[in-house]
Amino acid sequence: MRISTLRRRLTIAGALALGASGVFGVVRSAEPDAGAARTCWTGIVSEGRGAGSDAVAGVLRTIDGLEFRAADPEAEASAYALAAEVPAGPELRTGAERAAAFAAVESGLRAMREGLVRGLGLTAPARPRVALLALPRGIDGFFDPHPGGDVLVVDAGGDPDAIRRRAAHQYAHAVASAQRRPVRGAWAEAFATWATERILGLDDRTAALYAARRDRMGEGLLADDPALAGGNGLWFSFLAEAYGDVAVRLTLDELGSRPPAAALDRALRRAAGVGLDDALGEFQVWTLLTGSRSDGLHFRFAERLSDPAFASSADWLPALSVQADPPVAALGTAEVRIVPDRADGGMTVRFEGEFGARWSARLLLFPATGDPHLVDLAPGTEGRGELTVPLDRVREAIVLIRNLDREERTPRRYTWSAQPMRGFPFELASIEARAADGGGGIAVSWETASEQPMVGFNLLRTPARGGRTVRVNPVWVPAIGDPGGSASYRFLDADARPGVPYVYRVEAVTFEGLTSLSEGVSAELPAD
Repeated sequence: MRISTLRRRLTIAGALALGASGVFGVVRSAEPDAGAARTCWTGIVSEGRGAGSDAVAGVLRTIDGLEFRAADPEAEASAYALAAEVPAGPELRTGAERAAAFAAVESGLRAMREGLVRGLGLTAPARPRVALLALPRGIDGFFDPHPGGDVLVVDAGGDPDAIRRRAAHQYAHAVASAQRRPVRGAWAEAFATWATERILGLDDRTAALYAARRDRMGEGLLADDPALAGGNGLWFSFLAEAYGDVAVRLTLDELGSRPPAAALDRALRRAAGVGLDDALGEFQVWTLLTGSRSDGLHFRFAERLSDPAFASSADWLPALSVQADPPVAALGTAEVRIVPDRADGGMTVRFEGEFGARWSARLLLFPATGDPHLVDLAPGTEGRGELTVPLDRVREAIVLIRNLDREERTPRRYTWSAQPMRGFPFELASIEARAADGGGGIAVSWETASEQPMVGFNLLRTPARGGRTVRVNPVWVPAIGDPGGSASYRFLDADARPGVPYVYRVEAVTFEGLTSLSEGVSAELPAD
């Protein structure tokens, strides 16, 4: 619906003015949109200005006819003011309802001014006028940066908390527009969504917006879809938590003068010395660790979001997808979940992105216990790579895919596969632990039947009756075997205590820092 159509469907029933923020009018909808999801119409108003300019001017003329008075005569020039009289409207029939609605608006505006202007140091809008209206169902409000004075339109329906959030959201739009380089459009909506969540807290609706944006990141940060604009507030949340509020301020500053990709990259370099490619990769991990996957270390609201969706999943090996997953747009991401159906040997994961894009692929490994491990799968941007990982300690592997293009062009597809690999990183022929001849400790010997290229081995010791596992060797035992032959090793544990039974295991270490454990063997020095 164009804004001109919207304005024709509104009939003015009364008005009130609110100071630094302006004017309130109570308006009813002649034809409500039943069942419509609530949205901010700022972007639609902006895009429809040519068709709806006469209707906008009519609303502004109505607002201009109102009289203002300061709510607090001692307040600064930009403080809030109220109209002398407040006529009743269809949504606010009683004086108590009107008072509650206007108090909610004023509360939202004051909270945002405190958080954005005084807290973040952003420029305050110059006395925008606020209209409290009964808009068609599904419309929360909109911001109109009119030359005669900014107008914030807020829907009057619902409880005071809902009205408060709507007013706060539109005030954030006014703040974005008031900067020395105004920000409008989709990224202004993203900022307004984040600012409202940051200052008033995350509500269920914003949580749903963020989760939906996360699950549609394959469409890229540059996607020109109004349905995704608010969800891009998740990017501002990431910036604030990962790099600090300065990253938000600088991003807003850059978005006012550059295309989005260049603006996001320059702001990150100014704020934290990192580029957009790296930040997008970190953002991808943050968005994955939400819902039941939250580790408590990333988004403060991570547990409030639903569990992430995947481009594809495999619960067995081998697995293969030849350009069957949804394509990935510029500055877009996708995740593939692999749950191995075995715990022996290794798994070789291969990735190849379609020609014509800059790709990055990594592998996030979740062990049965402990922290996840992130390794490069396709370390360059050519779009292909492979990696073999040991499976004995992996319960789940997730391929993290990024299209690092900065220009909006045709989304690209990719191919991935996961194959089992026998004997990775080594096959153990035997392992033995016994008291060394002549005393002095416990000698542990092991022989491998084959070895893949790797760094070497560690020898781990655990008290059989329970206790902390320690590494016995101060440095790696170098790997000397190869895929086609056996190799023998021996290490003396001189720190073993007499009379204490131990369990020893050999741990292989790959060049990526991944590990694989052998079976355990027991030994004990005789008590003195």
